[in-house]
Amino acid sequence: MILDRIEHMDTYAHVHADLPKVLATLAAMDIAKLESGRYPVADSDAFILIQRYTSRNRAQSVWESHRKFIDVQYVVAGEELMGYQTIDALSVSKPYDAASDAALYTGEGLMVHAGAGTVALFFPQDGHMPGVAVSTGVPILKVVAKLPVS
Repeated sequence: MILDRIEHMDTYAHVHADLPKVLATLAAMDIAKLESGRYPVADSDAFILIQRYTSRNRAQSVWESHRKFIDVQYVVAGEELMGYQTIDALSVSKPYDAASDAALYTGEGLMVHAGAGTVALFFPQDGHMPGVAVSTGVPILKVVAKLPVS
């Protein structure tokens, strides 16, 4: 997992060949004015999901991981807690499903505060629990870029 601010993301350009393309695409977007949904990244197999939701309590949240894509989760507006734990320290509750590129887990992990401008990169070994309310549910505007795993 990498946790930082959007203004520092160029530091991590070496992590994945498509990350600079994703960052350039985001810089050209007026995210707040775009509808929720999937957006392509030019010259790349990466794509961007714009999501709007209300953060939820911890009991309604689940740990997840992905094998085909690295998640780049960028909180544009609002604040939430994001959970992190390596998948080998979690218990599988739903085995990996290739169609949804997700496995689900139970367990405990680190919860980090993610306010507007926070970016977290979650790799295949990283269990993560996004969208958890800090105290009560608030509206969240988030970008989740999906970088294909080589």
